[in-house]
Amino acid sequence: MSKNFLKPLLSGLGYMLMGNLMATIMTISLAPFREDVSLMGLATVFAMAIYLLLIAVPAYKDGMDKKRSPKGRLRWILIGAIMTVVMTIPFIILLIGGINVGTYRLICGAVFQLSMFAPNVVAAVFYVLSIPACCIGYMVGVKRSNE
Repeated sequence: MSKNFLKPLLSGLGYMLMGNLMATIMTISLAPFREDVSLMGLATVFAMAIYLLLIAVPAYKDGMDKKRSPKGRLRWILIGAIMTVVMTIPFIILLIGGINVGTYRLICGAVFQLSMFAPNVVAAVFYVLSIPACCIGYMVGVKRSNE
């Protein structure tokens, strides 16, 4: 891997980790209100938004960079795909019985609440949105730098 790819990849993975961590903390903080379905529904949307917006940040910063390559969008599509694969690993481990549902929810904080409302498969598919989130973040950064 070239340095031009490794640095944004590591940055993206770091923001991915922080997005999941922040979503987990928010969800656990709202545990006393778990009986309120509407509040938990909002928590689900906010947890997903926290994750998606945070992973778009390094792509946005890269788009704002004046030294960006013409293939920057493709790079961020690939980085988003790598993030999707990384976040699919806990789901696969859950399916084969390596971890329990509670551990899966702690690791995958962005889908903690979603996995309570929908099957875990739906929650795992959510991480596919990492690809468009990174791509959109990059394109917004490019547009913003041209203004």
